[in-house]
Amino acid sequence: NIKAMSKNEKIKAQIDYLKGLIILLLTAVFAIIGWIVTIRKTAEALDLILVGVGLVILSLIIYAVNKLLFKKFDELGNLKDRQ
Repeated sequence: NIKAMSKNEKIKAQIDYLKGLIILLLTAVFAIIGWIVTIRKTAEALDLILVGVGLVILSLIIYAVNKLLFKKFDELGNLKDRQ
């Protein structure tokens, strides 16, 4: 039960979730890069544009999740400093 969790445990669970999300997003980035490398000889301009847009979007999402992850690290550090 999340309500029964201490603030410390809740932040740690959120950090674990965010780490898993970053791994998932990085896997998607590598999959897209691998796909475009395998079809590079037959890739059309639209394929390259879509891959570029997809990589930019994924990079922005990874950046935002990473920023949130570091906020959680700081929050956890501040919580431990108070104890």
